[in-house]
Amino acid sequence: MDLGDPAAYVKAPPFELWYRMRADAPVQHSTPARLGIEFWSVTGYHEMRSVLNDGETFGSRYGAFLGFAPQARDPAWQRMLVVTDGPRQWV
Repeated sequence: MDLGDPAAYVKAPPFELWYRMRADAPVQHSTPARLGIEFWSVTGYHEMRSVLNDGETFGSRYGAFLGFAPQARDPAWQRMLVVTDGPRQWV
């Protein structure tokens, strides 16, 4: 399954695939054919805790992207808790 293909999620979420990913390969590198942009999927609990606790390596300094398009940065990315690295002074 191409994890970057929006059509893969239209019918229903691929819960079985995500279950297998967590069990067999909780960290996967993908280059979806449809998008051509690389990304990592971290699905394991312990692996995700490691990522979330290491803001230096896995930071949000480059922001979020809309639709995996680097040229379409989300203007709200610096204000979303989900992509905030540690304490921050809000301007």
